[in-house]
Amino acid sequence: MVAIWISVINSGFITGMHMISRGFEIGYLIVFGVILSSVGVWGVFQLQLKLVFPDAYEDSISFYRFHLICGAVGCVLCTLFFMDWDPVFALICPLPLLISIYLYRKKLRFEQLKCC
Repeated sequence: MVAIWISVINSGFITGMHMISRGFEIGYLIVFGVILSSVGVWGVFQLQLKLVFPDAYEDSISFYRFHLICGAVGCVLCTLFFMDWDPVFALICPLPLLISIYLYRKKLRFEQLKCC
């Protein structure tokens, strides 16, 4: 997931800034998608920390929902951008969504079992 995020930053952010400097408005969407993806990656890291150390953090799992939603929107924006630029990379971009959904559901089940 980190490798995908780094490659999106390398290609997406630079391309977005280049498009903004040339006057294309889609560059703003690309940069916004990269920023939202960064928020989502931070949310996934925090979710993984909560899975590994469940008693170290007092926040509930719903606290990270905002970050994961931002990451999902950013992932969709980056996927739409890469469909025109590199179709093979566009198939890889949605994979972090599947990983995030899996981790989120796993943590929800863990909290439900811990509660009862």
